[in-house]
Amino acid sequence: MNIFSKKKLLVLLILVSATSILFAFELSSLYVKTVYVSKVYTYDQGYKVLYVKQNLDIGTAYIPLKWVKEKKAIIVPGNDPLYPYMSIYWKEGQFYRVILYIPDDPRNPAWGFTSKTDQEADKFEIDTLEMEF
Repeated sequence: MNIFSKKKLLVLLILVSATSILFAFELSSLYVKTVYVSKVYTYDQGYKVLYVKQNLDIGTAYIPLKWVKEKKAIIVPGNDPLYPYMSIYWKEGQFYRVILYIPDDPRNPAWGFTSKTDQEADKFEIDTLEMEF
């Protein structure tokens, strides 16, 4: 094999590799968005999360505890200075999973306290996470 053929083969190999990588990226069906959380309220049915939107308004999301059992929600307690925040995953355009990173110290100002009424109980009866960004 002469040097000219080796160069052709190398260029062909690079093009095939690059095409494979680009094709794999296009097939990736998972999308993630991470948002800062300002407050987390606990309820018997789950977590009420106040998060910061792109325009700095506050949005509300409800994470039912049944999602933890179904693996649609993962709660990650810890003491990382970046806590609290949450990452929302969509797979093929549909809600897939939410991961809520929360401080493990209940005295942390991220934990909110509220009178627990049944007025919000029905907001935890959901199958998907609807959020505004």
